[in-house]
Amino acid sequence: MKTQLSVIVPVYNTERFLRRCIESILNQNVEKCELILINDGSTDSSGKICDEYAKENQCISVIHRKNQGVGKARNNGVLASSGKYITFVDSDDYLDQNMYQNILEIAQKYDSDVVMCDCIKEYGDHTEIYTHNIREGYYNREQIEKEYFPNLLIMPNVEYPPTISNWVCVFKNNKKPLHYVEGVRYSEDLLFGAEMMYHADSFYYMKGQ
Repeated sequence: MKTQLSVIVPVYNTERFLRRCIESILNQNVEKCELILINDGSTDSSGKICDEYAKENQCISVIHRKNQGVGKARNNGVLASSGKYITFVDSDDYLDQNMYQNILEIAQKYDSDVVMCDCIKEYGDHTEIYTHNIREGYYNREQIEKEYFPNLLIMPNVEYPPTISNWVCVFKNNKKPLHYVEGVRYSEDLLFGAEMMYHADSFYYMKGQ
């Protein structure tokens, strides 16, 4: 059976959070999931932690490279991926156990090119659901152009567009893969999210989830 989901994690000096991140991915209720760790020239023990997990888990592969930035690291992961769907996780974040199961059920039910959910932000003494001011549910290409394209780069209230948070999006692994603009160190996810939605023929927003 083909790999269902490729999870790509760029890693750079996040030894404090990396184990929690990897464990949350390994604990997902998804069969045929591969985890690709891109060690982007870490100078702490992050690379060693990646290798330890890869040694114990056949679903994990590690790519070690000199530091060239998160955009190129994610591109390396996309090129190495074999899943029907692709997603990204930042190495200092962690996931709810049912996140990918819920997303993939929607992706398969609606044959969506892109599925996006919300996330929870932690602020020390409290947490908040981070959501977006667009409607929930399914969008076909016409609806994407009419409803989402006006928000492709910025929202009317001068907030970032919803898909800037690339790590809450799961998208189809197309023959011509999406890519990050290499060398862009800040807001590289803004460009990627815009490209992802520009080429999408279908989209589903799991608002509040």
